[in-house]
Amino acid sequence: VTSSPSIAKDAPTRNNNQDKEDITWWIERIAERTKNSERKIADLTEQVESQSKANNQLKCSHQRSLEHSRELENKLERETENYEQLQRTHQSALCECQELERKVKDP
Repeated sequence: VTSSPSIAKDAPTRNNNQDKEDITWWIERIAERTKNSERKIADLTEQVESQSKANNQLKCSHQRSLEHSRELENKLERETENYEQLQRTHQSALCECQELERKVKDP
């Protein structure tokens, strides 16, 4: 662990060069931390953008699924109506057949 130098103005053994070195040391540390923070911010920004893109893709996929589901529901409804109509037609034809059979047996 690097210890930070003291930049106390009232230290009797200090001179102007030492103060400049201390200030330079602090400036370098602050620059390093700033650079590290900027990298972290850039990484987080990239992660957020990537997640946002993934979320948008999921939203689009979900929307397509909903639309497909509605189409299938509509198709099922139409097919159910067709089936019910066929059942009615079949029942009507069956009744006609039974009526014809009776007429054939008892003319």
